[in-house]
Amino acid sequence: MEILVPVGETKTEEMEMAERPLDLHGKALGLLWNHKPNGDLLLRDVGKALQREFSLMEIFMKEKLSGASAAPTEMLEEIAAKCDLALLAIGD
Repeated sequence: MEILVPVGETKTEEMEMAERPLDLHGKALGLLWNHKPNGDLLLRDVGKALQREFSLMEIFMKEKLSGASAAPTEMLEEIAAKCDLALLAIGD
């Protein structure tokens, strides 16, 4: 009899947190939707609330093709180049 343990290995990597802006006024906000149901609604609502509160310069939204895959490097680089901060939402 062979006994299998259904536990996968996890790998972690320590990373420093990105700098946070002290003030959001006039900043460009990036929103990245992972394509899960309702995540886009959540992101848009949060973006609108932040726009009202902080007079954001721009809201830039991108979407991944699938919730199961990582965002393409090019997409992340585009968000990093155009935005001062970014948010990701997971829906369901």
